[in-house]
Amino acid sequence: MAQPPHDFTEPVFSLDPIEYTADMLPPGMVFDANGRCLIDNYLIPKALHGRLPDDSHVRDAITECVDIYAVRPEALPFPNRQRREPRAPEFDPVIWGYFFAKRPAAAAAGLGAGGGGGEGSEGDTRDVAAGGCWRRSCNEKAYVGEDGEVYAFRNKFTFHEPAAEGDGELTPWRMKEFCLDEAAPTFRDVTFHPSAKDLVILKIYHEADIPEEEPDVEYYTDDNDDYYDFEEVTAGDVISVPAARAA
Repeated sequence: MAQPPHDFTEPVFSLDPIEYTADMLPPGMVFDANGRCLIDNYLIPKALHGRLPDDSHVRDAITECVDIYAVRPEALPFPNRQRREPRAPEFDPVIWGYFFAKRPAAAAAGLGAGGGGGEGSEGDTRDVAAGGCWRRSCNEKAYVGEDGEVYAFRNKFTFHEPAAEGDGELTPWRMKEFCLDEAAPTFRDVTFHPSAKDLVILKIYHEADIPEEEPDVEYYTDDNDDYYDFEEVTAGDVISVPAARAA
């Protein structure tokens, strides 16, 4: 049997953490995470440590230091990779992006554990300085931890044009807000980072229009942020929450 040269050495694979950025993703790949991924791998570490861990995360996937409520959604800095041209002229482009932000004080004060107001949705309207407003559009969704207790929430919003009275014209812009219930048993013995107060992750996206004259078929989009989740959770719908004290 042939033997390797005496000076031959086997390759050594590094086990050091790799810091990924969006530009390092191969062509054709984009960052489009579901709600559970955003909460467990981005929001919780950021809330606990004030930063993301240096392993297996796309470091710049979630934009920081942008005042979401200062500008209209079309003026936000969306990554070029997260813009898909329409398949036909009658369709609008698909655009999406993720942002770390602070929940407005009025929305965070006394509107339920998740800051969403429980069953009511009319109470959470967020004005945009450049014109228009975000209006909450559905009941909040709860995420249940391994202890059977709720530890995070998701709320949905729609963007409306300015109006002298009434809701204003509905636009194709949508927003999902993911926030933690810091009083949950999961976080009982945890000290949050000082910057974590009212910290949320927002997914803001442009929902592609479907022409009214199209045939009656069902369209599937990438709007499903929780592929394996139920819309209504119970104590039996148990998922795993990452260790809160992990560095």
